Amino acid sequence: MTTTSSGPKLDPKSPKATAAEKAYQRRARRTEKMTITLGQTPTLDRAKVAAKRVPFVAVLVGLLGAGLAGILWLNTLTDEAGIKTNAANKTSTVLRLQIEGLSSDIAAKNATPAIAAAARALGLVPAGDSAILVIGSDGAGTVIGTPAAVVDPAVVAAEAAAAQAAAAAQAAASAQAAASAQAAASAQAAAAAQAATTPAGQPPATDVAVVTTQGAAG
Repeated sequence: MTTTSSGPKLDPKSPKATAAEKAYQRRARRTEKMTITLGQTPTLDRAKVAAKRVPFVAVLVGLLGAGLAGILWLNTLTDEAGIKTNAANKTSTVLRLQIEGLSSDIAAKNATPAIAAAARALGLVPAGDSAILVIGSDGAGTVIGTPAAVVDPAVVAAEAAAAQAAAAAQAAASAQAAASAQAAASAQAAAAAQAATTPAGQPPATDVAVVTTQGAAG
């Protein structure tokens, strides 16, 4: 609602009348703007203004909710990634230990004693001395070294068995000789003890062994 004020009536044909009317119109517009500013806007206009503000507020609320949801989602992803990282680290540690153990086993099996034992188990024997054939510029060949035949495993086993048998026989002979020497020493000790206990002037008692021999007279 606007208010207008009427001024003095002037002649419409005069230039002063036209200028005065324009001044009154400007005054009326200023008064209308002041009235709207002071809160005298009709109810319908207020509802339109509020309706225009609703989409903006809804957009702000939606953005806020989307931001919170995004933050929660990122936190969830971060926690999940941390759990997966810990599990991967544990698996990596276990695998590293397994690799170290397998590497130790491979190193032990690649050692020379292990290879030699495996070769003997397969029936292989050490190679003998080999000769080297050198071809000169004139095409003549020169043999360096003396080749030696590889010993048959059966021969090696037989020699080892013979050596063991000889060692056993020697040990038995040594034991028998030691037993004989001990028996002789015991007999001498007994004779000495008996001689020490016999009275003077009495001949010592001696054991008589009768040995009968049979033979053909020549």
